[in-house]
Amino acid sequence: MALHGLIDLIQTTDEFSYLVGGLRRGHREQLVVGASGSYKPALMAGLHTVVNELQRPLLVITYSPLQAERLWQELSSLAPDTEVLLYPANEVYPHEEVNRNLDLARERIQVMTAAVLKRLAISIAPIQAVVERIVPPQACAQGILHIDMDTRIDTEQIAQHLVDAGYERVEMVEGVGQFSIRGGIIDVFPLVAQRPVRIELFDDEVDSLREFDLESQRSLEKISEVFISPAIELLVTSQDRQAIVPQLQSMLERQVRKLESSNLLEAADALEKRIGEHIEKLSNGMYFPGIEQYRPLLVPDSTLIIDYFTDALVVIDEPAR
Repeated sequence: MALHGLIDLIQTTDEFSYLVGGLRRGHREQLVVGASGSYKPALMAGLHTVVNELQRPLLVITYSPLQAERLWQELSSLAPDTEVLLYPANEVYPHEEVNRNLDLARERIQVMTAAVLKRLAISIAPIQAVVERIVPPQACAQGILHIDMDTRIDTEQIAQHLVDAGYERVEMVEGVGQFSIRGGIIDVFPLVAQRPVRIELFDDEVDSLREFDLESQRSLEKISEVFISPAIELLVTSQDRQAIVPQLQSMLERQVRKLESSNLLEAADALEKRIGEHIEKLSNGMYFPGIEQYRPLLVPDSTLIIDYFTDALVVIDEPAR
């Protein structure tokens, strides 16, 4: 039986009607047993049609990254007209000083942005990603830049906003996460967009809003608006980064003294050198690989991705017993 036919069949059952009735009556928790195989994503797709009518997004929390990927593929096929997003777990530990995986960052920030903007998407996350701490939704919302034909733009302010949101300022935009400003023309390639966007200004008014071709740099179709999502998860200003320097310096000095008192002189020197380089970069308001290890200092009010979905239907997908 085709999976679309399975959705239709599921929606005619008494069990599905009972689930829907519970949703409409505001039941906080309901239990479904016996679902396995293709029945699971088909049931989720069926539930999405209901919560979509109720103007609520759907968040699926599952038990492994592999199962999350599988559900994302199946739900993308079952609901081709719906935005189906994957929220993967980070692949490196915060203290590992390696360049980030841009594709993974795009997927995670796309889910955060969709949740903040209240889009009626299906988001799928393995539990490993759900327990990772991130900036609160208010910080993410402040990092999203909405521009339409009525927007007034100060080029210095928008440049600072984009830098704080993780974008790289360049002479000419050649890739995702970059922006340039040439007179009254602002080019930016939003992290979660398919194409870069060109904003042409007349004084501080938006005169033209178009996508453009990255290779030829020629303007393409007009668009009515653009949402420029953050390019990084750790949304803190350069002032916030500079502000933690005294505390970090004090913590470093205490730890170096402990190592030296234990006669671990090489370890003390290595720690002082490594953290000293970080302190110098933080003093200059810079981002760098490994800055995530300072999240507890930079974002003391960090939260979880589930806190972005206050009005969503949350489905917990447990493994078969």
